[in-house]
Amino acid sequence: MSLRIRRSGEVFCAALAEEEDGDMYIDDNLHYYLSVEKEVLRTYPEPEHTEKGGQWFWRHEAPEGMQDNFGTFRGVCFDCGIPYSGAKWVEAVIPDNVWNDIRPKGSAEGCGLLCINCIAGRLSEIGYREVPVWLCGTEPLIAMQGDPASRIDCSKESLETGDK
Repeated sequence: MSLRIRRSGEVFCAALAEEEDGDMYIDDNLHYYLSVEKEVLRTYPEPEHTEKGGQWFWRHEAPEGMQDNFGTFRGVCFDCGIPYSGAKWVEAVIPDNVWNDIRPKGSAEGCGLLCINCIAGRLSEIGYREVPVWLCGTEPLIAMQGDPASRIDCSKESLETGDK
């Protein structure tokens, strides 16, 4: 989920807000860093987030009541509840047109939160096959292509030292 920061300092979900002259675009990785790791950006949980136009708030400017949620609301998978900031979360991106077919009910186009397992389940339920997926910031995992039985050295020693 990427963001737009307006000249005024207001922050909006890029999928919900039209681009304006002077906007600064924040990609998914920086957004994750600011909202989850450093907890300096907060928003409402769905569906309120979408209903309120996808606005995010700097921690010190958050509306009253949201302040209490800083330590607890980090976002969860809409279907299974796995926390977005948890160690079990694998960041996955699929094509927008496919996402819009499976996004959580009540989420605006391009918005919503599903873990990779629930994405796969929803895709399978409606008949999708071989949907391209991009994995982002999923350390200690890295995305690979090709035959999984390839000659990559996956011994524990090799993986610990970074030699492949």
